Amino acid sequence: MSFLRVLTLALSFAVGLLAAQGVVADSLATPMIKFAENSDGGGDTCGLPLETSRVDFRSDDHGCVNDQMTYFRLENAPSATNFRLESEKCDGSTQEWYFQLKTYINPVSTGWVSIPSLVSAAEGEIVVRGVMLVNKKINTSVPTEGKLSCVDIKRSPLP
Repeated sequence: MSFLRVLTLALSFAVGLLAAQGVVADSLATPMIKFAENSDGGGDTCGLPLETSRVDFRSDDHGCVNDQMTYFRLENAPSATNFRLESEKCDGSTQEWYFQLKTYINPVSTGWVSIPSLVSAAEGEIVVRGVMLVNKKINTSVPTEGKLSCVDIKRSPLP
């Protein structure tokens, strides 16, 4: 075998290994839900790991500013993860509005999704590739823009 052919095979093998490492690294990335004040991901921002939890933005224990976030995005979210975006405290006693969403692609990453755009979405509607609106409660006299206070996450069990 010629030196050039051996070199070509070795380089092809090395490139394949590097590409495989990138795919593995992407699949091992921590699933996250991120929030932003602005549509470009700017303004106040924060992120939460997609683990079963209930996070009250009023307590600021995750760096999320209460009544500030208007957009969310998912990164490497597993399929069948449910999450609920709520307007008020996490005890469920005074919800003016909420949106219950569920992922259906494994994994799914999205661009920025406007929380106010969910007001006009129908239950069962795909709001963005990989994410469906399961149900919602709306009080149209209460704004949704910049009024997120609680996130309830129920991550699907690992296989």
